[in-house]
Amino acid sequence: MFRASPRNLSTALLGLLLLVGASGCFRAVRAWELRGEMLDHELRDRSFPVAPAEGLARIGAIASLSRTVCRDDAGCSACTRETCFALEPSDAGTRVVPDQRLSEESARTLWQPLDAESLTQDSRGLDERVEAALLAEEARFVPRFGLTFGAFIGIGPEAGVGLRLGVRRWHEMHVLSSLVAEYEYLGTDLRQAALLGRLELSRWSEFSAHALGAPSASVGLVVGATGMFGPVPFTPGFRAGFDLHLNEYTGGLAIPFFIELAETTTWSGATPRLGARFEVGFGL
Repeated sequence: MFRASPRNLSTALLGLLLLVGASGCFRAVRAWELRGEMLDHELRDRSFPVAPAEGLARIGAIASLSRTVCRDDAGCSACTRETCFALEPSDAGTRVVPDQRLSEESARTLWQPLDAESLTQDSRGLDERVEAALLAEEARFVPRFGLTFGAFIGIGPEAGVGLRLGVRRWHEMHVLSSLVAEYEYLGTDLRQAALLGRLELSRWSEFSAHALGAPSASVGLVVGATGMFGPVPFTPGFRAGFDLHLNEYTGGLAIPFFIELAETTTWSGATPRLGARFEVGFGL
């Protein structure tokens, strides 16, 4: 019989509390990105009332500048710790041309010494513009499906290797759910299958659009039924826990991976067998 133990329920409750606590994190990350995008765009569109040489001297007075990493063919004036940029003459003075999209901190580093007053004026309504842009993005979002799949190693109560395949559904820009089937080989002809539901928090991004609907990163609550079979009679069970997916922000690993921590219950007659489970794998 597939039924949860009190420990499964308490683990699921803990996972739900973690989701509630993390509910604003992914939206805050997008807001941070938008702040940088807006300041970057406004910095590029503005002409500053200084000559290029004077502007470079002003920036150099507050930031450590270097030309050692400049590419000569890129028209680079200098590089801060975060980015390289050029100062180009314009009808009203000088334009800043970074070689990449700037973060908020980098944009302020270049803008402040050139015209602190205009930066102060531009920053006054920045929070309102960011919030309006977020609301507009969320209103435009269309729910859609995606795929999830991977290979994993499971440890506890038995160790094994397995595969998973499932479907994701994005309900809104920051909330999605998944239905996942797992098949795991535990050795000595023992197998385990699981049908799991996941509720995840993340955010839809350009990465998601090109990666079968996979989130850049997500945290989620996992619950579902399990069954062990093979040389022993079929043994039903239940699993509850939480997981972490890192698909884009993987550091030097460069391979999407996921980690799951769960509490499992298997039933042999009326006697439950409890245990912790750790799962790590690669895939979207």
